[in-house]
Amino acid sequence: MNIKTKRGISNKRGDMTTTQIVMLIILIVSFAVLLILYFRLGLGELSDKQICYNSVILKSKSPGSIGAGGLDCKTNYICISGGKDCKDMIPTKTIDVNPKEKQEIFKPIAEEMADCWWIFGEGKVDYVEYLVNVFPESHCAVCSVVKFDETIQGEFLDGFDYEEFYNFLSVEQVKEGQSYLNYLYGGIKDVSLLNYSIERSSGKFFTDKQYLIITGMKEENDYIYPYFIYSEELYSKEICRNFDITKA
Repeated sequence: MNIKTKRGISNKRGDMTTTQIVMLIILIVSFAVLLILYFRLGLGELSDKQICYNSVILKSKSPGSIGAGGLDCKTNYICISGGKDCKDMIPTKTIDVNPKEKQEIFKPIAEEMADCWWIFGEGKVDYVEYLVNVFPESHCAVCSVVKFDETIQGEFLDGFDYEEFYNFLSVEQVKEGQSYLNYLYGGIKDVSLLNYSIERSSGKFFTDKQYLIITGMKEENDYIYPYFIYSEELYSKEICRNFDITKA
């Protein structure tokens, strides 16, 4: 009888140890899955965007604060990839696309522009009164830096027509019943007068260049709508005087 009891206790202890091991394995696997989802879904990036948005809203409610440090906003570094890395960039996010499909390449640019516009209040929030009062010039944010990998460059050596891109924005919906074009520029009474980024001067954007998505304010209720612009043409266009809203 004693022998049976001892064996029973021994088995019970063994069962408990096995259960603990199984639970530990489940926890490890679950943690690994969460990490994979975190990076694949860009939850870290989403968190940065939400933090920036929250700081923009908070700043609009406390305009007396001095200094750009009142906004906790970071620039995103986006690699649009057909299978390779983007040279000379450590991306915040790599977006894999079919390098032969223009629509797939245009989509992440449109999404970044929409996110940029949302983060900074969609033309409804005064978040730079504290700066404009001191420096009465335009104050801008570099929401995203965008590059293309070599695969996409090889497929589209001649780049893309801006007209094609804006036609895409006019058709593709950011949400049901609203196009990207309407969401981004709907506040402008005569959209035909809008200088869509730099399309009037160059007509194209090229896959071997680095581009920026920017927005900002000139003064109270005078918003700079989202631009997708070649980084080296930024200052020559005199869209913005100061880039003091986002951190690299």
